[in-house]
Amino acid sequence: MGHPRWVLHPIVIGPDGIPSIIDLGWAVDQPELATVSAIVHGQSEAGLSNILPLPDEARARILARTDLHVLESWVRKAATAKSADELFL
Repeated sequence: MGHPRWVLHPIVIGPDGIPSIIDLGWAVDQPELATVSAIVHGQSEAGLSNILPLPDEARARILARTDLHVLESWVRKAATAKSADELFL
């Protein structure tokens, strides 16, 4: 299939290649990157979840979601939410 000399060279990014977003303004402006940052860095000192504590149950719910529109809405809500429960309202 495809061109016989075509070779796919995937680009792989590990946790060291994902910035740890701790600036709320940047997180709101770049929700996709903020979401990946929060997933990769979790509740570490540098992770976005320092702004909003994220219980294991909420983390599992977020990680299970694949609908980008829903994930983007949760990131926007996280900017002003007082608790993780407010993300899912």
